[in-house]
Amino acid sequence: PRGALLLLAASAIAFAQAQTTGTVDGDVLDATTNQPIANARIKLQADQSAFFTASDEKGRFQFTGVPLTNHQVTADRPGYLSTAQTWARLSPLQTQVDVHVTLHRYAVISGKITDTAGAPLEGAFVELLALRPADPKRYQPMRRAMVSDRELISVAHFGNTNDLGEYRLPRLP
Repeated sequence: PRGALLLLAASAIAFAQAQTTGTVDGDVLDATTNQPIANARIKLQADQSAFFTASDEKGRFQFTGVPLTNHQVTADRPGYLSTAQTWARLSPLQTQVDVHVTLHRYAVISGKITDTAGAPLEGAFVELLALRPADPKRYQPMRRAMVSDRELISVAHFGNTNDLGEYRLPRLP
């Protein structure tokens, strides 16, 4: 019995060492509703190699035959912001990993700019500014621009109007 146990342990170690590929399973969910997202494009990348697939109608995906190493998993789908880094770590002792990816919907601001006569303004520059409440107690020798009682942090997004005076600022968090 003791010899059989040693043989079984040695066989398991030899099998783990012989395994050179693994499987990454996962799902993609809407961050707000927790509902599955179908047809999300999934990218699995390690070093110079990348693998691609799409999530099914239940938001599930799978990569098989994946080299045993650390992989970065990203997902994207129209209407959602791309994910930040999610990691899948495969090794001889862990050849199957489950990852969960959440995507956040993005917002779009669009509109039309016209002159005083109502004619569209083509090529007008449109900026979306990031603002924060101004803190009068904080010493700011070089205060940034102010809008009402708010301090300008940065230009968050920008664009130009088309020939119809229309603009669209997409992919807003």
